[in-house]
Amino acid sequence: GVPLYRFIYALGIPNIGAHTAKVLATHYGTLEAFKKAALAAAKGGPESLASAALTAIDGVGPVLTQSITEFWAERANARIVDEILATGVVVLDAKVGKAPKSQASRPALTSQTPAPADASAAPSITAPSQLPAQPMEKTMEVTDLNSIKIVFTGSVDDMSREDVHDAIERHGGVVQSSISSKTACVIAGAGAGPSKLTKARELGVPVIDARTFLDAIASGRPVPLK
Repeated sequence: GVPLYRFIYALGIPNIGAHTAKVLATHYGTLEAFKKAALAAAKGGPESLASAALTAIDGVGPVLTQSITEFWAERANARIVDEILATGVVVLDAKVGKAPKSQASRPALTSQTPAPADASAAPSITAPSQLPAQPMEKTMEVTDLNSIKIVFTGSVDDMSREDVHDAIERHGGVVQSSISSKTACVIAGAGAGPSKLTKARELGVPVIDARTFLDAIASGRPVPLK
């Protein structure tokens, strides 16, 4: 069968990358539940409760909600999905509350492996080198990333946002879209969001330069985490 997040990603919904597909799969658990919610939002419009519920999912927001509802509002798209399922394709349910591990086979990301730049990256606001030094009490081996929660903000020159998320998940980390007291660290690239950096400092969450972090996990070196 096909994992739910892979099926959602393969639909080609604008702005819905692999990471967001996993967020949706984890939230809804089944294709039927996702489809029902998306169709309800498409039918009700942007002011409906169904649309508000979709927007409220951590990691989705209004822009992605619009992309999802516009996709399902097209009857041809819904019909194609039904036709695909009718051929015998089995979509596996996700484990609700637990993000499915990426099964995509990609080469290891290193500083020598170029990847598409994120065209939507915001202009630089605070360069990583200008970030206040964070006290690092110890380092953790790459294997210790297992299940720790990480927030990425900003951009990396030779990698897209999805590539960074995939690199974190491939080494066992869990990508978060917002910072909480349970966040282990914030990975900050060029143009890192000031509000996220401020919240990280307020909560005592260490901020690590994105390139330093990515180079460390790509080479197997210990990653500095507080």
